[in-house]
Amino acid sequence: GQPLHPLLVGIPIGAWVLSFAFDLAAHAANEELVYARGAFWLVGAGIVGALAAGTAGVLDLLAIPRGTVAWRTGVRHLVLTDVVLVLFVVSFLLRRDDSLQAAGVPVMALSVVALALLAVAGWLGVRLAHRYGVRVADEDTQRSGFVLLAERGGPEDGAAPTD
Repeated sequence: GQPLHPLLVGIPIGAWVLSFAFDLAAHAANEELVYARGAFWLVGAGIVGALAAGTAGVLDLLAIPRGTVAWRTGVRHLVLTDVVLVLFVVSFLLRRDDSLQAAGVPVMALSVVALALLAVAGWLGVRLAHRYGVRVADEDTQRSGFVLLAERGGPEDGAAPTD
């Protein structure tokens, strides 16, 4: 019953944010080769992770009733994350021949734009889960978490909890 998409999105988000940090480090440190190559492989790992996360996300989207606010938000989230994925694929291809050198200004600007769009897409994803409860739990299941322990025979009155 646990949704897979929220678990998987940490892979591309973490890899792509760290790739930008490695790009910055490649310009600031004396180990340009190490950081540039690390950024290249982090972008690639993020792409693979995004494909897995996106597959799970599409399956979650298909479970949302069409024509709802949650559906529209989910489609926006999908489109933005697809644009981000394309931008990082372009970044990966641009870095392929120069993976031994620090990323230039155009590639770093591409990363900044992609990460900004990723932040918006992430905000929409959080809205889907925390505002609309997509793939979180149905209302009856959610309601059970808000029953006072004393009302259901919790530890306060000596009874063992039921969960």
